[in-house]
Amino acid sequence: MHSSLSPRTTPDTNRRLAILSSLAGALFCVLAALGLLDAACVTSGCAVFKGTAFLGLSLWWWGAACFLAIAGLCIMRLFPAARLLTALAVSVDAFLLGWMALSATCTNCVLAGGLFALTFLCLFLGRIQQNAKALAIAVAWLVALSPNLVTIAQERIDPWILAGPEASPVHLYFSPSCPACRKALADLASNPGVAYIPVPKNGGDVLRTVLVARAVDAGTPLPKAVDDALAATTFPDDLSTWDTLGLRLRLFFNTMQFKRFGSHNLPLMTTTGWYSSDAPKAQPEHQKMEQAQIAP
Repeated sequence: MHSSLSPRTTPDTNRRLAILSSLAGALFCVLAALGLLDAACVTSGCAVFKGTAFLGLSLWWWGAACFLAIAGLCIMRLFPAARLLTALAVSVDAFLLGWMALSATCTNCVLAGGLFALTFLCLFLGRIQQNAKALAIAVAWLVALSPNLVTIAQERIDPWILAGPEASPVHLYFSPSCPACRKALADLASNPGVAYIPVPKNGGDVLRTVLVARAVDAGTPLPKAVDDALAATTFPDDLSTWDTLGLRLRLFFNTMQFKRFGSHNLPLMTTTGWYSSDAPKAQPEHQKMEQAQIAP
């Protein structure tokens, strides 16, 4: 009996690639099961899902067994069975990715799922567009993957600090057009230990941020730089395309960091511990566990 997922034959190149990717996946799972990849898992979900088991056996060992079974089927040229097993594995992984998207993302789990998806692609290459079931599985996996990639980016990319010490454990997210933010900036003006992170509320804030950054670089205190930018009637027109793109990317990542705290109001202050006057030490942004929002 042949699987309805795809035709019987697979070109030798696809077969070799499927064998290599499945063997790589098996090796990855074995190393993860032995704890040798713990240092490479850099997101909050790594600790959450560490030790997760099914029927008393770690999911990593189940993954290794599945990868080896796929490789064996490909070596024996039992392609319908290999495709069926791979499609099942990717479907299960789509469910696990969805689970992580709703809880916490595990980097190594995402990588293992990527190797399943790569094996799936090798086996269905040239067939997936004509195969409704395989296409549906691929789309579901990509949909489940997307929020996990966003979470990884949020946790691993440090925000752009416009003013203040880079190593400060105290971060204030603000917008130039936000009245409560300007009051917060004035209240904190005498505090040298706060790092200030701009988050635009609209397109005008993007241009105001340019004015603020240039004024701060010239030595203007941040509160005055923000007030001057808000009162400005002309905006810079000398930014190159690359400078504009770079600015928007930095502000985009700042916005992503801000949104991961679950707040919709600015200003927002986050802290880990407290700063010292000697040598402020800060943990990475993704390790921040406490937050306090300044009411607008």
